[in-house]
Amino acid sequence: MVLEMFFWDHAVGERVFELPREVLVKLSVLGCVVVAGVFGAFTARFSILFMQAMPGLLARVLVRMSRPRTQMC
Repeated sequence: MVLEMFFWDHAVGERVFELPREVLVKLSVLGCVVVAGVFGAFTARFSILFMQAMPGLLARVLVRMSRPRTQMC
């Protein structure tokens, strides 16, 4: 849990999760969007689930499925 909360954007997190730092940052931000959307759906309006949480979840899945670009020489 400490690794996921504090060291996800350090070299240790890159090694453990086997993802580049940029991808880890994107996944973290999109995770916050999804959590905020679910919270908003339960506390304010249910439609927030479809307007915020679902697109955030879809983007998170697509980012996770994407392959890192190789550098051109």
